[in-house]
Amino acid sequence: MSGTTSTPVNTAGMSNDQLKAQIENALRNEPTLSNANVAVSVTDSNIDLAGTVPTSNDKQTAERIAQSYSGNRQLTDHLNVGSSSGMTPQSGTTGMSGSSTSTGTETSPSSTTPSTTTPPSSTTSPSTTTPPTTPPHR
Repeated sequence: MSGTTSTPVNTAGMSNDQLKAQIENALRNEPTLSNANVAVSVTDSNIDLAGTVPTSNDKQTAERIAQSYSGNRQLTDHLNVGSSSGMTPQSGTTGMSGSSTSTGTETSPSSTTPSTTTPPSSTTSPSTTTPPTTPPHR
């Protein structure tokens, strides 16, 4: 992040198109988002972010910037974190309170859901092999 804090922007009297232009300009002017590809859509009740950002920190920065313009609008993000190949979608909805609720599902070939994935434990005993048996001597 650039270290700057977002102050709510007075959007009263702005049209949806004007608000969209303001948010796009703020995202473009954020140095940490130079490699991001974020599309903004604005309605009377919603601000939607879609596209790709390189890191989860960049995603948070884009959300923070858009949230500062949200006023009474709900912020919905459909931002993917990572490069264009092999991305894992990480989308959510952020309301006025700033809380985030997941609206998407993680897709990973190695697990069913992120909350049920259990990392390998270091306390698991190593597998043992039985040594070959030798015939008895007669």
